[in-house]
Amino acid sequence: MGLTTDSFQPGTVIQLLGIERSIFRYWRSHLDPRPKQKSFDKEKLFAYRLLTCLIQDKHLPVNVLELFDLAPIFCWKQALSKEDLQSKWVVLYENEGVIEYLDATEAFRHQAERADVHTFFLKLVYDKHVASLI
Repeated sequence: MGLTTDSFQPGTVIQLLGIERSIFRYWRSHLDPRPKQKSFDKEKLFAYRLLTCLIQDKHLPVNVLELFDLAPIFCWKQALSKEDLQSKWVVLYENEGVIEYLDATEAFRHQAERADVHTFFLKLVYDKHVASLI
């Protein structure tokens, strides 16, 4: 069953992400382009879920993620549809601090060609954590 609200308080986001309050505060202050926001919509909740996966599953340190323009993560609806969440990969180019959403073939090609590329399949985030929210 999905969540019926379109706005989430920080405590709810912390609970949904399964992280400590202090970690969430740290991520907000270092990664969120709007860290003072008092509530979170579904787009921002997905962004935090993706960041959680990148930090915990891909072991990307927060200080590395700070080097990126994270707007494509926090404003993903501008570039992606719900269908894209089922097929696209997020690709992070560490040397440039750039984030793109690509199909699997392109993502793997870039990863094979460059040592500074990190990839993560959006479907893993979508299926496991947010399909019922969006």
